[in-house]
Amino acid sequence: MTKRALVTGVNDYSNWNGGVTVNGITLSAPNLSYCIADAGAFAQLLTDGFSFNEVQVLKDSQATSSAILDGIKSMLASSVAGDVACFYFSGHGGRIAETPASPSTRYYESIIPYDATMVSSMDIASIARSLEPSVVNLTLVLDSCHSGGLFLSPDSRGATWDSAAAQAFEAACTAIVPWIALLDIAALDGNVSGLKLDESGLCRMTVNPSLDTPENAKATLFSACDYQELSREGASVGHGFFTQAIIDVVNACDFSIAHTEFLDQVRQKVSGYVPSGQTPQLRGRPVRLEENFLAGWNYSI
Repeated sequence: MTKRALVTGVNDYSNWNGGVTVNGITLSAPNLSYCIADAGAFAQLLTDGFSFNEVQVLKDSQATSSAILDGIKSMLASSVAGDVACFYFSGHGGRIAETPASPSTRYYESIIPYDATMVSSMDIASIARSLEPSVVNLTLVLDSCHSGGLFLSPDSRGATWDSAAAQAFEAACTAIVPWIALLDIAALDGNVSGLKLDESGLCRMTVNPSLDTPENAKATLFSACDYQELSREGASVGHGFFTQAIIDVVNACDFSIAHTEFLDQVRQKVSGYVPSGQTPQLRGRPVRLEENFLAGWNYSI
């Protein structure tokens, strides 16, 4: 078994500070402070704790959309039965409509690289199209938020968007497509409902978690927060709170812990840093979620 990872962190969002229009939505993203530290710490955790054989790290200007996508393609192309592939990202997140410049009922979760191009959950699904979900453990760990808003706190890891885009999202969206490498996204329709913008432009909603664990998901997603929440960072820990929680839990578990127990413990740690409004999430294929975090896939279904 070989364990490979692509680890990315972006503090420098100078290309996004003034606003960038993507699929008809204008997004802006301020610089962050601790994503490079996150990437370094997570890469060290993979090497020292989880015995990863290959770890590629992309920071700031190295973390372009093409470098990220090429890195994931290369990692998956090299993977065979029993291998582990992990993609980690620390930086701003956002979401984009399935149908550009028109109301859409589906929106893709996205990450915001260094350059003025987004990488969406559907990009990853397309790369993983030929990957057998039963033989390679593809895990995505995202310390970013995908909620969007008109006015966000300076410690949040999500892009802001224009009011027209926020209102279109509120009026039309019935599905948010997470990073679980799912090609048949119709299975996710209705996973969110009752959308309502608040004063900051964040959109509150009801989430149906039962729709986020389809059997044909090819990736396991461990993310910093729910669809309507923010991921945050802080000087008190010098990291994103989600990443710091991962470090805390992993260092206490002797590097072997089931996904569900890992989620519970990380949530407890995050709640100590952020009293409310950030709830880490675990999504993906149910049988995979019964396995240990970053463990090799040891049987086929």
